[in-house]
Amino acid sequence: MKKYLTLLFILTYVAFVQGQSSSSLADLADSLYRIGEYQSAADNYEAYFSDAEENLDVGHYYNAAVAFAQVNNAGKSIRWLQKAVDGGVDDDYLTEVRFDLNFYPIRHTEEWKSFFDKNTKVFNTEAASIMYPHIRHELMELWQADQYYRRLIFGRYNGRPPNEVGNVTEAVDRYNAMRVEQIIEEIGWPTYDKVGRDGAHAAWNIIQHAVFNPPLMKQSLEMMEEALASGQVDGVDYAYLYDRFQAVSNLGKQRYGIVRHVPIEDEHELERRRKEIGFRQSMVEYLGAYTPLTESEYKAKESDLANSYTSNLEKGKVALDNQNYEEAAKYYKKVLSCNGHIQTEDIYNAARLQALLNTPRSNFQAIRYIRCLSARGYNNLKRMDEDSAFDNLRDNKGYMEIVGIIKKYNSEQ
Repeated sequence: MKKYLTLLFILTYVAFVQGQSSSSLADLADSLYRIGEYQSAADNYEAYFSDAEENLDVGHYYNAAVAFAQVNNAGKSIRWLQKAVDGGVDDDYLTEVRFDLNFYPIRHTEEWKSFFDKNTKVFNTEAASIMYPHIRHELMELWQADQYYRRLIFGRYNGRPPNEVGNVTEAVDRYNAMRVEQIIEEIGWPTYDKVGRDGAHAAWNIIQHAVFNPPLMKQSLEMMEEALASGQVDGVDYAYLYDRFQAVSNLGKQRYGIVRHVPIEDEHELERRRKEIGFRQSMVEYLGAYTPLTESEYKAKESDLANSYTSNLEKGKVALDNQNYEEAAKYYKKVLSCNGHIQTEDIYNAARLQALLNTPRSNFQAIRYIRCLSARGYNNLKRMDEDSAFDNLRDNKGYMEIVGIIKKYNSEQ
């Protein structure tokens, strides 16, 4: 409903915009683009381009290309994408475009192939110089499968409902992660010089979907951080994996503002970090509505977070001691939203509480929390074996999977 009210407001604004400056046309196109009204956005971008005389923003060319791609107009999409290239973008920019899911509807077209044949020197020359071209090829195939099934699960293509392909997507994620894990064991992290830029990006994409194996995500992140220092991986890829890992593992705070509703480390320095790591967008541009914090505002926010952690932990412990498991679970859930303060024991107690509730939803959550434990190097399986709270999970496939991962990755405690 909110989307349509926004659209109604925008459309009533059109009469005012018409006849105004070209910048007003650009603003209207941007607004339509943000709410997914791609055909109207595309039309207004074209009107803006024909009206403006010079100093056009490459970002507007890109948005127009996306808008036309979303309505399956490959010819016009590539036309404006070419304008962006002519505006001076580099091979790193083209790498981002190559992997941008917004262009998925036109990736199969001859226009798309011809565009990269014409413009991308790096993709035409790397194959002859990289160390493992066969691994690069395999990574690209794994990535294509990853993206194909994700598009289906979102229900955006082929008219197939999400539940038909959810299980297949999970199976693909697990196979892909297993294969990348084997590749890492063979060659280390797939860097630019080993598998090319696109191969390295494909490996990263697969690992960020391996949320069922936090230790593998952690190992990959550490390898990427080392390669980042020598310019062998993309900084933005690293940033995405860093923040995603913090979020899925409840390990700590994110650094780059990728995941909504997860606390941000030194948030008053967020914009500087994003720029240094390679983001083209500020947080305001990324979210559309974000107010940067001053240092004093961040400290006040952090103080509130610390107080929330302490208060909810105390209440959770009281409820747990009184064997009021449902009430305790609610408080521990709030505790685990306080990234940066969470202790390993907090996660363990949250996991056993969910297991004690013994519903399909709570059992799923219990396994998720055990995965969080694995991200912290936890390996006290003897304690878990002796804890009757987990008895109902012993035969659960997810439980058996994460126990096996803990045994493989984490040293004995």
